[in-house]
Amino acid sequence: ELSSGVASLEIVPNPMNSEATVSFVADKPANYTMRITDVTGKVVSAKELEGRTGENRTTVERNNLPAGVYFLSLTDGKNAVTKRFSVTE
Repeated sequence: ELSSGVASLEIVPNPMNSEATVSFVADKPANYTMRITDVTGKVVSAKELEGRTGENRTTVERNNLPAGVYFLSLTDGKNAVTKRFSVTE
């Protein structure tokens, strides 16, 4: 269990090709920002999410991301949880 109020952050499939499902369990309703950064720390995507208590899901599209390693961070403004994932051709 993480201190951010997010119990489990999953990215399926990982590695992803065209899209992946991001799911997390929140202990209370909150607004979240989901950011995808590359290995240099550059933000390549950002999305606002309205989280509800319990399981939450959203889809991440590959769009123009080249194959490589990325980090998905979910933050409520106070705490953050980050998960590593890969994009393949």
